[in-house]
Amino acid sequence: MINLLQLLLNVSHLKVEIFSIKLDGSQWEQIIVNYLPQLKVFQMKMNIDLCPSTDNQRNEEKIDQFLATYRTPLWIEHHQWFIRCHWGLWMENIMICVYSLPYKFGDSLIYEDQLLDKTKSTCPDV
Repeated sequence: MINLLQLLLNVSHLKVEIFSIKLDGSQWEQIIVNYLPQLKVFQMKMNIDLCPSTDNQRNEEKIDQFLATYRTPLWIEHHQWFIRCHWGLWMENIMICVYSLPYKFGDSLIYEDQLLDKTKSTCPDV
C-alpha cells in the first residue's frame, strides 16, 4: 500500500476502504505527512480485528487508546477530520469498524446480529 501511496504525492482527495489491515491514527498520520502532502479530503473505512477481548472494562480502554491516536492536531485542528468507531465482540476478539465522518460509503452501517453494538467518536458533537 505504501508503494502505491508514494505515487500519489499530488492527490488532494482520497477515499479508501480497508479490510483486515489495522492502521491507527498515528500510522495514517505518518502516511499522510510523508506521502500525501496535498491531501485535503480524506474518507476512510476500515473493518478490523483490534485485539483479543479481555473484559468489558479493558475492551473500552483498548477502544479509547485506539481512538486517541486520531485525536492529534493533524486530525482535529489542522484538517478537522473526525473518526467514529463501532465495535463489539466476535469469537473472543474486539471487532471494529472505523470510518471518517461524515460517512460517505454506499453500504449501510447496520451490522448482522448487532455484533458492533457500541460506538465512540473523536467528534465532540457526536
